[in-house]
Amino acid sequence: MLKKEYGGYYGAYLGDRELQCSSKGVTYAFRYKDHPENDVIVRLDWKQLAYGIADLIDDNNYFTAEQAEEYQYYYAERNGSDEARIKAIADSAIRRFTKRNRGYGEQDMFFSWLHADHKYLTDQASELEKELNTRAELESASIKGDKIYLTFAPEKELTPEQAEQAKIKAIADAIIAEGTSNSTQGVWISRYDDLGEDEQFAREHTDEIIDELG
Repeated sequence: MLKKEYGGYYGAYLGDRELQCSSKGVTYAFRYKDHPENDVIVRLDWKQLAYGIADLIDDNNYFTAEQAEEYQYYYAERNGSDEARIKAIADSAIRRFTKRNRGYGEQDMFFSWLHADHKYLTDQASELEKELNTRAELESASIKGDKIYLTFAPEKELTPEQAEQAKIKAIADAIIAEGTSNSTQGVWISRYDDLGEDEQFAREHTDEIIDELG
């Protein structure tokens, strides 16, 4: 798989660092301009590289914490039922602005800014628009062509029902995040006592959390 995807002949050079790929594998080099005798060169065939990447994934060392979080959104947008994917895409669209403290007023974005593929977004545009218009963070949302237009609602205090739903979603998101980062088998068991101060709330709202995990 790696060889098929990256096995062409090309190289990348950045200062004293080099990366070269060929049909045989990958060569990494760290060059010492004034002391070439100290150059560090590592050559891996595609099988060795695949095993090395697999080991990093198994040991939970492949992604940085930020990359692991982003991968969760990538995976959710591209896998699962249409309903689950559309919810994940709506989450990502809103998060793109709120995580940068830009979740206010009118904002817009292209399909290409999301992880889901363009054809899927085009085919599901009407359903995505409906989902976005159910979100408390937004006053309105529309999709024209391959562009999403969002109008964020002014910040206001949540009703008790909204606060409860927000907490349920936060717990479900945390369970998914923990499972995605700690399991490569597609199965993860989350315990009530792992939820800390949210344990009692989770016990009282188990069905709702399961529905949110859906």
